[in-house]
Amino acid sequence: TAACTNASSESTTTTTGATTTTTTGGTTTTLPPAQFDIVFQLDDAVTVGALGFDVDYTAAPGDFVGSGGDAGAGGTLECSSLAAGALATFNDDDAGTLSAGYIALGGITGPADLATCVFQQSGPTAPVAGDFTITVTDASDTSLAPISPLPTVSVKSITPK
Repeated sequence: TAACTNASSESTTTTTGATTTTTTGGTTTTLPPAQFDIVFQLDDAVTVGALGFDVDYTAAPGDFVGSGGDAGAGGTLECSSLAAGALATFNDDDAGTLSAGYIALGGITGPADLATCVFQQSGPTAPVAGDFTITVTDASDTSLAPISPLPTVSVKSITPK
């Protein structure tokens, strides 16, 4: 719990966990935790037929919304593929790693947006791209030949919902 008082406007802000309450001149405003859309992108000018990557978010101020696998596929994770014509799957181990896997018979040609996932802020600080460490675990071309060196995937944008 953190509290700040600004005497000039008679305002008090209290942050408890993920909820922020501001009282100004007798009016109290309570804000729910903020949610963000995080877009992941394939950075390199390469065509992949299969791609896997892990996102370590242990340094981020929050968690991805949902749990386990994709919403509607046995889990509640709120991630969506942005890669046209690709079969994608997502999994959050709820311990700080989000995994994504793609298969695209026609290929995904980068640079290209791959996915958007909903992130729930749990403190007073909003997430930034540097909070997420992304490791490409597998990449192959449309003939299933390994791609070397592995392409990179990054956080393209973080937008408040």
